[in-house]
Amino acid sequence: MPAIQPNYWQIWGDKLPIEPEKMQKFLEDSKRGDIIIRDIKLDIMLKAILMFNLSRFDKEVEKLLDLLNIAQKARLAYALKIINKTTLNDTIRMHDIRNRFAHHLKMNFTDTEIIKKCKKLSTAVKGESVSASKAEKFYMNAQEKCWDCFTDKIREYHQILTKKMSQQSKP
Repeated sequence: MPAIQPNYWQIWGDKLPIEPEKMQKFLEDSKRGDIIIRDIKLDIMLKAILMFNLSRFDKEVEKLLDLLNIAQKARLAYALKIINKTTLNDTIRMHDIRNRFAHHLKMNFTDTEIIKKCKKLSTAVKGESVSASKAEKFYMNAQEKCWDCFTDKIREYHQILTKKMSQQSKP
């Protein structure tokens, strides 16, 4: 895994109770680190989507959103009709999987609790027996679906903001 870039710590360094060197060592367990980084990326995207949809866009709103974990942000996005129920459920389930990886040192996709959680993802094939590799595939596919949903929203908002800015710059 490549070294953590300095700008990563400018964004998250104050939110993670661990020094960059220790975090780098932790992330060397690539599967575990990958799961955690994927969750952080979804969290950042979801926060941006929520900030765009709230009527205020200032430091106070940002502080409020920082108090919410990704599952709470997903519930808020669902309540505001920004995401659908499937995206909500997958986001919450993936965050549960992330928590299991983050808080158990020897965690992997062979864990029965992880397999149970992966079987509940929208990408799981119902009624099929689930191996560790299938559980991981379901997880990665669900991540990709949520990533695509959030990316589409951000692109949509970017287009809206660009259009507004171009209209404001016209005399």
